[in-house]
Amino acid sequence: MVRPNTRLAARYIDTAEALLGDMRGYSGDWDWLRKHIMPRTQAGADREERPSPTAKRLHSTVAIKSLRILTGAHIMYITPSNQRWFSLQSGLRGKEKSSRVDEWFAESTEIMFAELGRSNFYTEIHETFLDRCLTGTGCLFCDTLPDGRLNFRHIPSGTYAIAEGENGQVNTLVRQFKLTPHQAAEKFGYKKLPESVRKDFDDPRKRFTVRHEFLHLVFPRQNCDFGHDLVNAKRMKWASVYLAWGVEKQVIREEGYNEFPFLVTRFLRYGDGPYGYAPGLDVMEEITATLKLERVMDVLAEVAAFPRIIQL
Repeated sequence: MVRPNTRLAARYIDTAEALLGDMRGYSGDWDWLRKHIMPRTQAGADREERPSPTAKRLHSTVAIKSLRILTGAHIMYITPSNQRWFSLQSGLRGKEKSSRVDEWFAESTEIMFAELGRSNFYTEIHETFLDRCLTGTGCLFCDTLPDGRLNFRHIPSGTYAIAEGENGQVNTLVRQFKLTPHQAAEKFGYKKLPESVRKDFDDPRKRFTVRHEFLHLVFPRQNCDFGHDLVNAKRMKWASVYLAWGVEKQVIREEGYNEFPFLVTRFLRYGDGPYGYAPGLDVMEEITATLKLERVMDVLAEVAAFPRIIQL
């Protein structure tokens, strides 16, 4: 295996660790909101297959209903699947405008709608809007399948960290994800995997069950301009770096994107930080008081149905 420049790899690792460390300063509020409003999303945050029983113990049904109504409004008014919610236009006016140009943009709009309908966009944007309304920040990743179709993936809050450019738009992101040795070999190739992952791949009992952690870091390249340099993946406008994040921290793939592949949407700005402000933060005290009252009423109902008896 040809290893990348050691100094460059160390810089990627340091960047990822710094971004994830900054993100953890916000994750406490997200964990509280998940626990008390929608426990099922804790599985995504903890990168487990399903929430633990303790995660389902206390949550507000009223808050869940309110969250679903707000999310439904996002879907209905922003990305309704049964009607056109965007269109492409040339921007030309007067004599510069021609019917031929308008037809091209109209046809391009129809193609985009057809491709979104063929993909999993509407399923994944629903999950993204849930995160936007629950934790204040939602993230959607766009890639392509081998057959050319668009493939979208919702990235749960707490599994990624972001940074902004000078204009306030998110242009840097690192996400954590887990793959089995079988999945990692399919994605990166067996020879590029760390020794610990290859060892588990060679073990039939671990190949499809054990999960290893990886990072995907995307950031803008400083020395890239539009032009023929975009043909080379390592000269594209956005760098795409995959890192193994287990016992052995190393770069296993470096590529690039012509465009930033993540959509990051925020409900409101959380001060000067890059993350969003969740509407649930405004009613944390009310949710806590309501849940406490419900527990007290449960105890009173139990005592009324089964009175305490002192027996000598």
